Amino acid sequence: MSVLIVFIIIILMLFLALYSPPGFIYLILLVGGIPISLLTGPAIFLETFGGLNSQALFLFAVFLAVLLIVIINLQKATLVILKHNIYLLFCFFAMLSLFWSNAGMESLRSYVKYVFPFIFYVMVVVSLANNFKKIKVVEIIIYLAAISSIAIAILNVFSGGLFGPVKQTYGVLGLHTLAVPYMSPANFSFFLLVPGFLALSKWLQDKDKLSLVVYIVISMSVILAFVRIGILSYFVGSIIVYFLLSKNNLFKVLVSSALLFVVVSSFFYLDQMKERMFYDPNTASYLDIINDPDKFISNLNTSGRLELWESASREFKDSDIVLGSGSGSVDAWLGRYGHVNALHSDFYRLFLDLGLTGLIIYLAAIFQLIYVCVRSYKLGFIFRVNDAVIYSVVSIASIVTMLITMLTDNTLNYATEFGVYVYGVSALSYIHYRRMLAFKKS
Repeated sequence: MSVLIVFIIIILMLFLALYSPPGFIYLILLVGGIPISLLTGPAIFLETFGGLNSQALFLFAVFLAVLLIVIINLQKATLVILKHNIYLLFCFFAMLSLFWSNAGMESLRSYVKYVFPFIFYVMVVVSLANNFKKIKVVEIIIYLAAISSIAIAILNVFSGGLFGPVKQTYGVLGLHTLAVPYMSPANFSFFLLVPGFLALSKWLQDKDKLSLVVYIVISMSVILAFVRIGILSYFVGSIIVYFLLSKNNLFKVLVSSALLFVVVSSFFYLDQMKERMFYDPNTASYLDIINDPDKFISNLNTSGRLELWESASREFKDSDIVLGSGSGSVDAWLGRYGHVNALHSDFYRLFLDLGLTGLIIYLAAIFQLIYVCVRSYKLGFIFRVNDAVIYSVVSIASIVTMLITMLTDNTLNYATEFGVYVYGVSALSYIHYRRMLAFKKS
């Protein structure tokens, strides 16, 4: 049955990719918060090639479908790709790293994760260019994806496991940490970032009260997922959205500063958060950051990350610092290491896989995306294109928060659950940017 379900989904994706690219985009965004494992269970496919779980197989199938759409629209896609030349350089360098990687199938898997978000971005631009009615549908789909995912997570907890295993970890008020079955709380909270920022932007810019309700529901869900980096990222992103859209300069500085203070203070003064943050919450103090940094770091509960990163440092101490060990080297080592399946720092993973060269090119490519979004944001205000302003603000907040999560998590692994939303909305911002730029030149 699992094989049949996956087969049907893949055929449906390929059909939509060939005959209705916008429908394909709707499908991918709609199911982002609903793991395929919810339908198939923890099944493993293609064991001859190292084995793929259903979510990994789904990503690979989506990648092929996205690539197919780009190839069919190659002339339009080439124009978009050349406008993002630094990201093109990153994709090329990551591909070159396959030649000095000894990671086998892991090298290809990692390469797909590295380049897929950008290819998805290009595909959205060529598929929805100047079709603003279909772009508005994307907004609705993102809301539906968030609400349906939250509903499944809540129903699963209160039913005692109607859809799958309930997380046996506890967070706010002693409640089960909230997440969809077969999706980690981190993945779940990251998935909700973009819908949350979109709802907040719609409320601030359009005064849409329903969007405020959606934002509050999503905010509560992120808090109940109880992931430190997820909560921090969400509220930092919300501050960015508020700062960019608030009309009163003094008020937005005061509110943004106050909200940031409240979020940071919660890590030191809320009992549940302190217990999650520190080995000994009773002795933890923010003053230690200045007065005794060594004590603060030794008391910081990193969930084994520091020890894992130290092990990785010893393993790759002889690798090329400039070029890295090649795509997939870290994941291949983790497979042998046996204790964990992710390094929990994508910046460190990029550094070890692709060296300083790959990491610097990647960051430059990301800042090129942010630059385009900032230009679109400014032009949106000049030409009074409300949607351009909203999509640009959501994109800026989403990209910045994505970078924050990459500090301590394997964010790039969440390509179909998080990456498609970040890069999808960024593509909508770029579509408006091209249109306004053409209007300005004419």
